[in-house]
Formats: sequence, C-alpha cells, structure tokens
Amino acid sequence: MMLLILVRIIYMKKFLFLFVFVSGVAFSQDADSLLIDSLLVEIPPEHTIGLFIQAGTSLSPNPDTYEFLTNYGLGIVYDRFQIIFLASFYEGELNRRLIFPNNFSLDYQLGGGFVSYSILNPGKVEVAPFIALQFGDMVWERSDTREDFLREKFNLVQMGVSIRYHLNRFVKIELLSGYQKMSDFDLAGLKESDFRGYFAGFNVKVGYFNQ
Repeated sequence: MMLLILVRIIYMKKFLFLFVFVSGVAFSQDADSLLIDSLLVEIPPEHTIGLFIQAGTSLSPNPDTYEFLTNYGLGIVYDRFQIIFLASFYEGELNRRLIFPNNFSLDYQLGGGFVSYSILNPGKVEVAPFIALQFGDMVWERSDTREDFLREKFNLVQMGVSIRYHLNRFVKIELLSGYQKMSDFDLAGLKESDFRGYFAGFNVKVGYFNQ
C-alpha cells in the first residue's frame, strides 16, 4: 500500500514539473513575440527618404499685373532636406506694339533647382524655408505669325517659406509664398523690376515617402 502511494506521488511530481516547464516555454515565446512586435512598431526609420514628382501653379509678378506659371518638378527627400529640379512655363497673355503696326506676344520658360530645409515637422504638417534659382529664356514673338522677334536670357532667384501637408505616405500638398528677383535681363519694352515682387504657389507631390 505504501509503495503504491509513493509511486503515485512520484508520477504527480513529474506531471507537475512537465506542466510548469511547458507553460514556461510558451510564456517565454509569447513574451519574445510581443517584444519583437513592439520593436517593429515603435522603431522609426533611421532616415527619412523620398522620391517624387510634382505639378502645380504659381501666381507671379509680370508687367502690369500678376499672372500664372505652370510648374513641374522631380524631387528627392533626405531627412529634413528637399531638393527639386524644376521647369516652369508662362501661361499669361501679354501683348505690346513694339514696332508699329505689328503686335508682339510675350512667352518665356525657365528651369533650375529648389532647396528647402524643414524647421518644423510635428507630424502631418511641415514648415520649410526655401531658396530657388532658375535660368530662363524670354522672347517677343509676332502675334500673327508666331515668329521670334527678340530673345533674352535671364536669372530668377526666389526665397520664401513652404507649408506641406502629408495626406499619406504617397501624396503631399504644398502652399508656398515668397519674394522673387530677376537679374541679367535686358529686353525691349520690359525691365527687371516688372518681374520683381511677391509670389504664391500651390503644388501636389506624388511619390514615396518613408515617414
């Protein structure tokens, strides 16, 4: 009788030990899984990078008024820096009678670079001062034949502030405003001060941002 009781106690101890061991292994695996999942969720990317294209418009000073330019760009993002290669096209209608009785229409386009640095990035909203340098080609062409009459190259510098809103990882919208100044310019009927002043713009950026 005593021998039977002893055997049962030994088996119970083995069963208890096996239960504790299996429970400990399972708990350890769950804890490791939770730790790994937590690390995967909470660790941010080491660097903010992005590649995007953008399209937009800007309202810029022109002789006698403000007129629109259409803008296209290809940009990259690295941490707080954003660099864009720009191309802009004049969309206005300016006509002058430079030589009587012919009318001439103004046309110009420009391209260059845009660099900004984010000083405020609390989440979905980003604030970034910028500077842009573009090189342009401006021409008076005859309104009736569209033949080039006079042509001049110029430089345009813009400085201002950009405010961007992150819709999601793939789309951003941007409002920007600043001051621009033209240089190295001399074309009949126009002067540098005609294109100097404040401007405002709106862009849509589409690409990949790992934020």
